[in-house]
Amino acid sequence: MAKAKKKYKRRPKVVAKPQKKPPMPKKTKIIIASVAGALALAAVLFALLYDDGSLPVRRVLVGEGASADHKLVVDVPEGENWLLVNKGTSRKPKYYKLGTFTMPQGYALDDAFGAGSDENIRQFHCKPAEEGKLNYVHVQGVSKPAGEVAGEARDNYMKFYPESETGDVQEMTLGSQPITYFLSKFKTDQEDGTVQYSQTMTLYLPARRDNCVLVNIMYDIDSMEDGLADEEVFALAEEFISRIALDKE
Repeated sequence: MAKAKKKYKRRPKVVAKPQKKPPMPKKTKIIIASVAGALALAAVLFALLYDDGSLPVRRVLVGEGASADHKLVVDVPEGENWLLVNKGTSRKPKYYKLGTFTMPQGYALDDAFGAGSDENIRQFHCKPAEEGKLNYVHVQGVSKPAGEVAGEARDNYMKFYPESETGDVQEMTLGSQPITYFLSKFKTDQEDGTVQYSQTMTLYLPARRDNCVLVNIMYDIDSMEDGLADEEVFALAEEFISRIALDKE
């Protein structure tokens, strides 16, 4: 005989009612809103007012038609010889003014000396009015510390002119201005088969924001045994250093 099935009563499903969070006190809302607003305002003010010392640049259109292109330009006041460096990139430049340079009397800028890859970084290639052993004096800003770039430049001299007579990088004070420098004599083969002998002084003045100013003096000499005394080279270097007014931090 089959057993009768037991009947089970289904328990009613209990659905938990969601607990309502207590309303946020008005004072808390005001504080949160105030903090959020202050942060937003701070971000806006930081973007608008923060000054890292870099110069403003503007985007200008150069050329016409299909050859037209945009470039970023630093507005340098007319007649001012600013020494500039770019601590950013070509796409996002950060230009800084290191100081100014005043051309000494008896010199003129060499128009034949082309601009570098960045037209905003002016290079002062100074040629003497009178012919002599002095070939040129070159002045420009460099976006590296003096000690670092001096070592790199000396290494390049040794690579390009393996038979050169190049001294060690040294430091001294010249005209109350600390400098890092080295001296060199070298020769280069010319296209006409002759040999050109040169004597140089390459010096760097430390400038703000771990930059420096290059002063490169080049003399034409008759041989590796020829040349000016160091005192004469230092005297000319001091004359040009006195024409450089470095900005302070």
